[in-house]
Amino acid sequence: SVLLKKKPVFTFSFSRGTPITRDLYMKLCKARDSKAIICATPTSIKSFMLKFVEMMRHLERSKTGSKSHTAPSGMFLSRIAQRFREQSVVTELTVNPEDVYYCTEILKLFKEGVLLLDEVDLILHPLKSELNWPIGEKNPIDFTRSKKFGMGLRWDAQWHLLDAMFYASTKKMSVNFSDSREAITILDSIASTIQRGVAENKLQHTPHIVLLDRDFYSKQLKPLLVRWQLLYLRSKRLPNIEDRHLLSYMANGPLRDKQAASAVSVALDDDYMKMLNLSHDLINNFIPHVISKINRVSFGLLSKGDVKIAEETDPNMSMARRLAAVPFVGKDVPSRASQFSHPDVVIGFTISAYRYEGIRMTDFVTALQELRDMLDGEFGPYHKRPSALRWISWVEAAGGKVRGPRKVESSDSGDEDTEFAAAPAYIGVRP
Repeated sequence: SVLLKKKPVFTFSFSRGTPITRDLYMKLCKARDSKAIICATPTSIKSFMLKFVEMMRHLERSKTGSKSHTAPSGMFLSRIAQRFREQSVVTELTVNPEDVYYCTEILKLFKEGVLLLDEVDLILHPLKSELNWPIGEKNPIDFTRSKKFGMGLRWDAQWHLLDAMFYASTKKMSVNFSDSREAITILDSIASTIQRGVAENKLQHTPHIVLLDRDFYSKQLKPLLVRWQLLYLRSKRLPNIEDRHLLSYMANGPLRDKQAASAVSVALDDDYMKMLNLSHDLINNFIPHVISKINRVSFGLLSKGDVKIAEETDPNMSMARRLAAVPFVGKDVPSRASQFSHPDVVIGFTISAYRYEGIRMTDFVTALQELRDMLDGEFGPYHKRPSALRWISWVEAAGGKVRGPRKVESSDSGDEDTEFAAAPAYIGVRP
């Protein structure tokens, strides 16, 4: 016969919002005294340690009188960002000396116990099991705002590169190079290369274009993407410098071609060098990483149902998680709390997710509200305002037609003119 010894079992669940109280400490003391087993997830243990570090940091800053840096009052925010910021709830961390005491006592209990790890190779892997807690004020990442190039350049550069990949499937470009014969030639070459890669099993086309062979990308696709990116750089009024230096720098970087590195460093200022270095990093690292993942399997957007479930567990869910792509743990199963840490990875996956899945209805309503607010702040006839023209281009790109503006011929001069039938007609769309 087998002798079974009964042991009490406790659970330890902890997150960033869990308070450290005396009850929690007494629960763990009871478990120690009764020689109980405590079951906990790796995230709970890491969260407790990060909570202790966060509390100590807060006490140190309050003792020295340090204050967090706030964003300058003149920082420009779009109406969408302002709307979501107003809806966000900022929770100030309050630390009591009693909380720190119980936290240190719990850590002592942990050190006296025995830890059994399941799937230790996964738990201790620095890339597969990592927990980060952002702290402090949120500030724009570098090169998202530039006096010379405006806002959103970090998104714009990656959108331009990914648009070449989508052109192979749609035969349409969303960037402003439709009148360039060189651009169309490069895109056709990229499309034919992708077709050849699919035939050779270097790429897969189901459910979308997915990179399978990194060597194929480096030898076949990367030289074409470098030429495609050069068009984008030239559109930003790049100073006079030979194309061969720019192409070599974007393809090889500053270490492999010293001559190209010297030429660009002399001819370009800081903003242009940042743009060139960003292009190099995107082409060599981030673009192949993004196109090697499958949408709704490795990454994707939160659906309406996913957002509802997430709000029930975390009412203060971040704006980035609502709008940007998040990691998926399986088919149509988003991670409950994880987010991509590198900003360029977030940008690449978010662009791809919206291109694959389409814009969600909530995003569409928000975009229309933003466009309408911009329309009210502009001057001139309704149908000639930039926001109205943008709306017309959206509808026509989708195969529709906007009721309202129509072209009429002047009886005197014979020139065509545009008049507006009714101001509210922009809300109507007909196929």
